[in-house]
Amino acid sequence: MKSIPNQPLSTKKFIVPPGLIKSIKEFEIHLDIGQNSPIMICGPSGVGKSLFLHIYKKLVREKYGSDCRIETVNCSHFSGDLARSELFGHIQGAFTGAVKKKTGWLKRADKGILVLEEIGDLPKATQACLLTFVETGTFHKVGSTVTERADVQIVAATNREADLRTDFRHRFFPFYVPPLYKRRQDILYYLAYLMPQLIPALNPWEITVLLAYNWPDNVREVERTGTLLMSKKQPDTEDTCLELWENAFDLADSEIFALPAANAAMQNAKLAQTGLCAIDYEAAPIQGYRAFQLYNELNNAGIDADYLEKLLNRYHIGLALNNETRPFSDFNPDDFHTAISVNQRFDVALCPPVKSFTAAYQGIEAFTNLFWSLIHANTNLLDIRNTPFNIPFYPINRFFKTSSRNIALFNAISAYISKNKKKGLKPPDEPHIYDLSYAELMKHYLESLLERTRGNQAEAARRAEMNYSTFRLKLKKFNVI
Repeated sequence: MKSIPNQPLSTKKFIVPPGLIKSIKEFEIHLDIGQNSPIMICGPSGVGKSLFLHIYKKLVREKYGSDCRIETVNCSHFSGDLARSELFGHIQGAFTGAVKKKTGWLKRADKGILVLEEIGDLPKATQACLLTFVETGTFHKVGSTVTERADVQIVAATNREADLRTDFRHRFFPFYVPPLYKRRQDILYYLAYLMPQLIPALNPWEITVLLAYNWPDNVREVERTGTLLMSKKQPDTEDTCLELWENAFDLADSEIFALPAANAAMQNAKLAQTGLCAIDYEAAPIQGYRAFQLYNELNNAGIDADYLEKLLNRYHIGLALNNETRPFSDFNPDDFHTAISVNQRFDVALCPPVKSFTAAYQGIEAFTNLFWSLIHANTNLLDIRNTPFNIPFYPINRFFKTSSRNIALFNAISAYISKNKKKGLKPPDEPHIYDLSYAELMKHYLESLLERTRGNQAEAARRAEMNYSTFRLKLKKFNVI
């Protein structure tokens, strides 16, 4: 594999994957309907609110010209009385340290636009003062009794809408940026844009786990995880993808913490082998082994997981631990770069649609259909314990050709889910990373292959998509024979 570039393909600050194009069109309509009402762009952390603020500014310049004044303030940079002073200004002597009068952001933005980023960080008292301004157009500087006026259009953004005063929140015309779990197809586009050389290195079960995860930190989390994946996908490294998912991918969303004393020695010994710093494992939500874990659970329940694997592989995804197949091997970073277009109106990079990415997303749709789940659910789709009862039913032939074997598989999975739901499944007892070593995972996998093929090593090698000699070496390496 060629060395992986550290820089994205385009120099544009903002990227628009296919799943966001519709939202941008809706945002423009939203602004037309709202007209001069205060606008609030809402969404969880890392979802792309800054992209919509950027588009808003472009639309304002388009409508009012380049001379329109736009001031931007990040409300997380100040708190308490300082927040009031920054927004409304203060008179000399209003408080300790107020040695001279100050003009606030509202007055500076007069006859223009004031963009308030992270508005949810404002103290409730400041929100009340700002609400008065929104409703009347008047305000008082801190320490002053003189009523002042300003003609300002306010646009806000927050990931903490629940922290706003109810009356204040209701005064704004909200627009909600869809989180990644509602547009899972975009995950592959972000990775392709940021780390294009990573895409051809992904195998089916990695693609499944990437698309099934709900990404609570959205694009920022994708970028961190992709960086860790990329750092492990090095040439001439044996079984790199499994080592990654054991040692690094599970740690993608963690911060560096001091470990509990009881586990510190064990965990740090494990980390010493990876070169990573001490990590709080319980803070890492992405379990790379979940696909393989589900694959084994289905086999143990008497379900033909191998046949299911073949069906899913048609969509470039899978559950079986397969490090050989690369569904996106034909992905060409140069072609992807060439196909990226720039929207001159908004000055953003538009990702071209990729057929193989669309197929993988359809595969996740097929997977959720089989397992009674919803593709837009805010959950890890591989955790079938979270499967709801009352969801829309989609015919199996929407994804798979209707056949007696397909229907039998569908019925077997349905019966399995229904049976376990009636038992009242407890939350999954996930093993810690240090409880499930690479060697243990590989040994379990190889043993299960031999068990299903009744000891026929040639057939087991075929199912693992390895040549026979390589398979034999792995059997010896992991003490299976």
